[in-house]
Amino acid sequence: MRANGDKEIAAFRQVLERAIGAENIPPAALGDLSDLLGTLEEGAKLLRHLMGCRRVEEVPEQLQKIELLIEDDLPMIFRDLLPSLKEMTEKAYSALGGKSGT
Repeated sequence: MRANGDKEIAAFRQVLERAIGAENIPPAALGDLSDLLGTLEEGAKLLRHLMGCRRVEEVPEQLQKIELLIEDDLPMIFRDLLPSLKEMTEKAYSALGGKSGT
């Protein structure tokens, strides 16, 4: 886990407990949200590095790193997080009186 992981999990827990109640937070969802945040931050860092490449020799390696992040990390996180996220979204809208955002 990243250094910020525990703080992120605590922050996600705090807001989600207020919004949907602790009993409605799937056990792994907080860690999955933290993983998604870290992966998206890493992806943004890689993309910014690619935009700033001064040497074309760096480009293939940067592209490969982005490719691996998309191919390996994101699908795993999405697979793990998406069902919980859908469930929490429904609970959050229900707590607001059933108003859907879609």
